[in-house]
Amino acid sequence: MGKIRETLPSAAFKLNGSFLEDLVPGYHTLNARGKWTLEKELFTAEANIRSGAIFTNSRYPAREIEIEYFIEGSGWEALQAKYTALMGYLDTEDAQIIFNGESDKYVHGYFVIDDDIETDVITRSGRFKIVCMDPFKYSVTEHVVQAAGGVISVDYDGTYKAYPTLIAEFPATYDADGNNTNTSECGYVGYAKTDGSVLQFGDPEEVDWADVDKPATYPLNRTFRDLVGFTQNSATMINANYVQAGTASYYNNYGDTYYAYASAYGSGSNYHGPSIKTVLTDVTNAKNFSMRFAHVFKATKAQFGCFQCMLWSSSGGGHTLVAGLNIVKTTKDTKAKVYVYGGSTTAKSSNTVNTADISLSWIKKQGNTLTFLCGDKKQTVKLDDSVADMIVDEVVFYFGKKGTSTAIGTNHLLNCTLMRTEYVNFENIPNSFMPGDVLTVETQNAG
Repeated sequence: MGKIRETLPSAAFKLNGSFLEDLVPGYHTLNARGKWTLEKELFTAEANIRSGAIFTNSRYPAREIEIEYFIEGSGWEALQAKYTALMGYLDTEDAQIIFNGESDKYVHGYFVIDDDIETDVITRSGRFKIVCMDPFKYSVTEHVVQAAGGVISVDYDGTYKAYPTLIAEFPATYDADGNNTNTSECGYVGYAKTDGSVLQFGDPEEVDWADVDKPATYPLNRTFRDLVGFTQNSATMINANYVQAGTASYYNNYGDTYYAYASAYGSGSNYHGPSIKTVLTDVTNAKNFSMRFAHVFKATKAQFGCFQCMLWSSSGGGHTLVAGLNIVKTTKDTKAKVYVYGGSTTAKSSNTVNTADISLSWIKKQGNTLTFLCGDKKQTVKLDDSVADMIVDEVVFYFGKKGTSTAIGTNHLLNCTLMRTEYVNFENIPNSFMPGDVLTVETQNAG
């Protein structure tokens, strides 16, 4: 992977989305030691009846990356001011680090300051360490690989086990009258690794087949070249603290990608801003779903606000919040609180994430289980039986600003997809698969 910026050395790095060279003019990264090496500790026991030792276990300890730097100023006072600013930026916990020479990977780390190497009137050189409690590197982007000739080849450059999601789709073909002309069936699906291990779903001895629900369809799948089909400021909110005001608009600032955002927030003493709501029509039997949306939520320490995704149901003549995700930034740092909702407007759980980690978020419902992903944190909520069978038919997004404070600098919604997923979970899968079925396997849970 090439450099993020050619004018900076490979040792330079982004700290929560920004190079220190940009944050502190006059700062220069000289060298980074330890970012390539992943140490491994071996544990052994003495072998009393033969030479050598017996292997018992192994582990990867925390990774330490030593950074050498140089900082310069126009005079002693300017140099001290820049050094103080640098120390302030390094006073960050669990920071996301992306090195210029490895722009496709990141680590999380804590900073430990070492002694200065050399100081004079206008320059100062020194060292600090990045201590990564989790020693592994992770990919910045999610990779999708298509099978070719029945083989899935993954060029994986990471330093730890990966757990891909495997999806098998069974194609259906239709004639002019809409009748399925593909009568083939599949008794089982197997994934074999090169080491001979196998994941198998279904029963190879089963010859009969059973009806299954419809495969994945898309009641909502769109980008934001316009806001046609959405109404503004007419939604039901999670609570009265969130006032609907201002205007939502769309704009193009990512090449061919458009986004929805708040062009005006209106006014209010608490959270206030525009909402956009769309009512879904093709939702028959959509009790299980996957809601995904690409969202950029970047803020400085002095910017405050929120972003919400709310999924409502009018099943039974009522109006129930089936699932909701609320990203709120209220503190003077680059972190946000993520609250999740299931079955009511009372938050069921919360987590703290770095705003730089927020990109693709999703809400999945399977039976009475809701799973949320925002940033790098997952949360799970169990629904009451009275809500588990409800069908989502209304989707709401909300862009909020806190009182008179400065709004979130980048609060953009790029796209959203609500996919109806009426396949059966692999833990209790039927013995046969028919044309149009979809099998999804989360390998981390497959045993």
